[in-house]
Amino acid sequence: MPRWPSKDSAPPIKPKKADSKETACQSNHVVTGTALQIRDEGSTNEDKKEGKDQQPKRYVYRDFAKLPESEIDGNPETDKIDHEALLQAMEESTALAAAQTIQHTSPLNLVGPSPPLLRASGWVRSQRFPVKLYALLSQPQLSNVITWMPHGRSWKVLNQRAFETAVLPVFFESDNYHSFNRVINAWSFRRKSNGPDRGSYFHELFLRGKPHLQKCMRRLPRTHKKLAMAKEEEPDFYMLHTTSPLPTLEEARAASDVSQIQRLRQEIQRNQLQAMQNMSTLPFMRMAPR
Repeated sequence: MPRWPSKDSAPPIKPKKADSKETACQSNHVVTGTALQIRDEGSTNEDKKEGKDQQPKRYVYRDFAKLPESEIDGNPETDKIDHEALLQAMEESTALAAAQTIQHTSPLNLVGPSPPLLRASGWVRSQRFPVKLYALLSQPQLSNVITWMPHGRSWKVLNQRAFETAVLPVFFESDNYHSFNRVINAWSFRRKSNGPDRGSYFHELFLRGKPHLQKCMRRLPRTHKKLAMAKEEEPDFYMLHTTSPLPTLEEARAASDVSQIQRLRQEIQRNQLQAMQNMSTLPFMRMAPR
């Protein structure tokens, strides 16, 4: 059973009782912030059979920052990926985007021909949207173009022109910023409309230093709509930060390095155990007398 956010965190939506066979991602994932929640949580089995829906509910932000990776079951889309190789490829691609941004924002580019666009490998470009977005936000050299807000629960594009001309082409098929916005909405990101975070985007499962939560994110089908949220209902991330702070970029990178070392150790131990088991199955060989 997944461990839900504590009562001291942001006001939670009352979760449905998860079946013992249900994974953490199935009970926590993004559709809980859409109209699908009304049918799954607010309707009885009899209502579902009769096609009756409850009255529309409002979306309430929940804090999943304390949900550990050990309580999130695997995602078939991500479990087969070589994460070490992907991490290295993402770092190389974000460095490429940073270098390309410098070229395209150079004063010499304003009077001369535009430099050729460089793109990441097809493997990197085919990764899930949250993975690519998180990689961009983890690149310090891009912090003047796209960055986390100080609390790490929302992010913002600071230089739309540079982002569209130099960053989007590296990771995404479309170089159009409006197309990027449509993808954001399809992944259930929400836009802050007031306060110091105005213009930034947030998702309760997209947090700085918590990339494991992205396993539970799903792209919405076109038939599903996000639940409404009024301006006064938007979460106060600065207040939430005082009770549930997120790691900084440096802390998140250090934690990622530790996790990588632990995975390598576990892989070495598995290989050693497998080698010992193979040795134990070999027939006993006696030395022939000279």
